[in-house]
Amino acid sequence: WVLHASCNIMVEALDFVCPAVTPAKAEPADVTELHPGHVSVIMAMGDSITAAFASRGPVKDNMPLEFRKFSWSIGQGSAEAMTLPYLIHHFNSSLTGYASANTVPQTPTTGYLEYDNDFMDAALSRARVANLPRELNHLTFQSSRITDFNRRWKVLTILIGANDLGVSDACSTD
Repeated sequence: WVLHASCNIMVEALDFVCPAVTPAKAEPADVTELHPGHVSVIMAMGDSITAAFASRGPVKDNMPLEFRKFSWSIGQGSAEAMTLPYLIHHFNSSLTGYASANTVPQTPTTGYLEYDNDFMDAALSRARVANLPRELNHLTFQSSRITDFNRRWKVLTILIGANDLGVSDACSTD
């Protein structure tokens, strides 16, 4: 057992046994008063790491999938696969935006193929930093599905850059 504040987290079984403490204030004045219970939208941008590409190995005909529902930053998760949305949902059951299923690989070439399953997961496998405007456009489009989107507290994670390391001029001093 790892004891943190009033939370008991059993690492072996991945139990999350923290009391769902309500926020001190119903509406935070700014981010310094923010509590996980205030966050109601989760979003992510990135590459294959965020899309959880092949994170659980090939499953059908040796073809890889994106295991988006298990992505650390945007996947719905479960007690067996804790994700950031899974933990935030513990404090706010109205959390929305997380990826809810496994998908076929989605790349900058193929574009978005599973809007409902991806929801606010804009990651594209093989994406580079230059693809972030496209991912932002996807989030903007998908945000229209969320009531009062502009008035809600949100968490956005961005993890990208590994695919840029292979670009021949990435380390150029010119």
